[in-house]
Amino acid sequence: MPRSGEKTIGELASELMHELRTLFRQELELFTAEVKEKMACVVKASATIAVGVFLIYSGYLVLLAALVLGFATFMPAWGAALLVAAAFFVIGFVLAKKGRKDLAKMKKP
Repeated sequence: MPRSGEKTIGELASELMHELRTLFRQELELFTAEVKEKMACVVKASATIAVGVFLIYSGYLVLLAALVLGFATFMPAWGAALLVAAAFFVIGFVLAKKGRKDLAKMKKP
């Protein structure tokens, strides 16, 4: 028999289970809050990257337009646009072919 003021094993076990449930619930809430905070940072960083990539792409397009306008000073505008487009198609094709060849080399032992 327990002395007065002391708890029985059943009461101690019940109290332990209650404390464990409370601890688990608190840890889960903390984990959820941390995940939400990290996701907010990831979303913000992703949006910043997306805006940066869009601006880089826009600058690239303006650079191409400037290249066409530069060639248009000594040839017809349609010819300048055709020349720049053809050059970029050829460069793009060569790079894509090289990349494909490099990937094929990686697959072979």
